[in-house]
Amino acid sequence: MKEINTDDRSDEGAAYVRYLLAAYCMPTLMRLKPSSLVSVNKKRVDYYRFMEVMKAEVEQFGCGYNCVYENQDMLQLLIYHKERLEQVFAEENNKQFLKTYGYELKSNLIETGIDTLSERYRQYHERSGRAEYMDFPHEIGIILGYPIGDVEAFIRLQGKNYIICGYWKVYYNTSKALTIFEEYKSVSKNALQMLSAGQSMRETETFLSRSCHYPC
Repeated sequence: MKEINTDDRSDEGAAYVRYLLAAYCMPTLMRLKPSSLVSVNKKRVDYYRFMEVMKAEVEQFGCGYNCVYENQDMLQLLIYHKERLEQVFAEENNKQFLKTYGYELKSNLIETGIDTLSERYRQYHERSGRAEYMDFPHEIGIILGYPIGDVEAFIRLQGKNYIICGYWKVYYNTSKALTIFEEYKSVSKNALQMLSAGQSMRETETFLSRSCHYPC
C-alpha cells in the first residue's frame, strides 16, 4: 500500500488539513474529548487529496472521521476518537437521552450513532428556510463530549440563561468546565505553535502526550 506523505511543506492541501486538526480537533486527537466537528469549504480544497490526507493524519492518533453533512459548497466532518466515542454511546444515561431523538444504540455503536446523526443533519438542512430551533440536532452536544446536564438545559432553555460560554454553554459546574476549557485551549495553542515551527503532527502528538492531563 502506498504511504501517504502528509509532511510535504509544499503541499498546501496537507497543510490545510493539519491546520484544521490542530486548531479545531486537537482535544479529540489527544483523547481529551470524544469528537470534534469541523466545517470545510469545498471550494478551497482538492476533495480527494483532502480526504486522503485527513484519513492518514487522524488514523495515526487512533481516530476516525465521517462526513455528517455535505452540500455543493461545504463538508461537515465529525473527527472522533474511537474508544472515547464508543464510551459515550455506551453510557446508559446518554443512550436513554439519545433514544428520545431516534438513536437506537444496540450494536456497532459508533456506526449507528453517526448514521443517525447524519440523517438528523440531512433532515434539518432539507427544511432550509422552514427549520426551527428544535429541528437542529442539538443532541450532538453529547457526541461532542459536553455534560448531559448542560446539553439538556441548553435544549430546554433554547440556549439562553447560561452561566458561562466557552466550548459549550455551561449551566452547571462552572469550575470544572473552566478547567476543561483551559486544557482544550492549551493543547490547540501548543499544536498550532509546533506546526508553525515546522513540526509534524507525529512530533506534535509526542510532545503533547507528555503534558496531557488525560491518559493519552
